[in-house]
Amino acid sequence: MNDIVKHLKAFYKHKALYVKTGTYYSKRKNKPQYFYIFITGFMACGKTTLASILKNYLPGYYLDTDLIIQAREHMTITSIFNTKGEQYFRAKEIETIETLLTQPELYLDSSNDSKPVWNSKKHMVNPQCTNLSMVCCKKSHYLHLPELIIVSLGGGAIAQNQVRKILAQHYSKLLVVWLNVPYNTIVNRLQRLHDRPLFNVMQNSIAFLKLYKKRKRLYKYCHDSTMYSSGIKHWIQQ
Repeated sequence: MNDIVKHLKAFYKHKALYVKTGTYYSKRKNKPQYFYIFITGFMACGKTTLASILKNYLPGYYLDTDLIIQAREHMTITSIFNTKGEQYFRAKEIETIETLLTQPELYLDSSNDSKPVWNSKKHMVNPQCTNLSMVCCKKSHYLHLPELIIVSLGGGAIAQNQVRKILAQHYSKLLVVWLNVPYNTIVNRLQRLHDRPLFNVMQNSIAFLKLYKKRKRLYKYCHDSTMYSSGIKHWIQQ
């Protein structure tokens, strides 16, 4: 948790959301209503697990792009790949991420219980933990900070040039966290799963290793901070 707080402090300061006393945030023009933590990493690296931990510590919303797409398409990711193809899925992924950044309210309305659920209900901070605004800056230094949205991305999202462009366009209001997990750990996890269409086809092959290395370069290029699987285990143990 301390690592995330440290990076959020840097996020406020670096992204011009941290405001000195007397320059109150509420008086700034065009201030964003929301800011985002995008969690990225290779398939089966633990993005959903990390996001579920963060939502227990940080007040805000939690969204998963894969769950959003599945709910809107009424199909699993594997079924989408098998029936409509990877290109169709990637197009929906781009559309979802862009909408999240431009019209997040479309995914944050949890008032209608009959709607498909993709875990968008707002999670309040654990009473035993410090409020996000307080851990990021001194009380006299903040006012009306934007709400937090934690987004778990699909493993191949960052690999798309269009997604990287969209994130770059909205860079001032987001933080990209890369969950870095060793290749062998990824393979061991995937061998116990049956819902990862790319691995189902490629298995533990040279082509799959090349895909891992290619995406790793992109994660490394795009991320603001890095987390490791050992860090998640430490939080769970606590």
